[in-house]
Amino acid sequence: NEQLMRHGKWFDSSGVEQPFWWVGDHSTPQASNFTVTYARNPSAGGTLSFYTETVSDGSSNSPPTVSTNTGYTFDNFTITNGSCGGTFNSTTGSCSNVTTDMTIQANWSLDSYTVTYARNPTAGGTLSYYSQSVDHGTSVTGPTVSTNTGYTFTNFTITSGSCAGTFNSSTGSCSSVTGAMTIQANWSSGSTWTLDFGYTSSFRSPFYTIYQTIPENVTLYFSSTASSGTASYEICSPNPMFGELCSVGLGSTYTGSYSTGAEIRIKFFNTASTNGTMTIREDDGSGRLIDMFVWCIGSALYCGSVW
Repeated sequence: NEQLMRHGKWFDSSGVEQPFWWVGDHSTPQASNFTVTYARNPSAGGTLSFYTETVSDGSSNSPPTVSTNTGYTFDNFTITNGSCGGTFNSTTGSCSNVTTDMTIQANWSLDSYTVTYARNPTAGGTLSYYSQSVDHGTSVTGPTVSTNTGYTFTNFTITSGSCAGTFNSSTGSCSSVTGAMTIQANWSSGSTWTLDFGYTSSFRSPFYTIYQTIPENVTLYFSSTASSGTASYEICSPNPMFGELCSVGLGSTYTGSYSTGAEIRIKFFNTASTNGTMTIREDDGSGRLIDMFVWCIGSALYCGSVW
């Protein structure tokens, strides 16, 4: 018999002590069994295919399969109670030589994402911060906006990624972040109306007319384009002596300065039977923008589309 009994202890043929217990007539030593318990940290991180295992003394355990929940990343296994008598693998949770009861814990970490805040245009203003790390499923609060002279803050828009909850375009906040995303702060530097006008068979030079009351001192920038022919316009203002004064045949561009309450009439036309476009941009000289309501006067035949 290669196994020897010395002073009440059990040794194998190499002289290494082995644990045992007696059964029956106490003539045959029996090897011990140990319980390996598997825990989770945190429990919301995922699940295991089983949570306890009985392992014979000196044998290796067979770790459970790990399933990870959305928003978490599996990190490793760690021993939180007892010890491994051999080699412990933190990736698989295996111990090559189980010699005692032990607890092995599966560990997950909550995912986090970077929310980046951009500017459009960059000259429009500044933000109190430009990136923030946010844990999965939590909210992000948008930065404080500072607007430069000559610009008006418009809104926030998502240009990359998506908000899994509610997105507030006024504040740039998202109630639930589940991935990296870019949120853009937008400013405008001018208001633009584009009016489309075209040829009709009833008129040699089709025209459309709009009337506008100027809300305050302002400079207006006019431009027109046509795919063929000439897209031109007249700008007229009331005059106490002459009734109305007009600038005739202004061509493609014109700039005019007006005082508060002034009234202007804009008549634009195209010399060819093709469509043209007229654009009106306004600026009060200091760069501040004024919202002006533009409308058409006349029948639908003469009224262009206004944005």
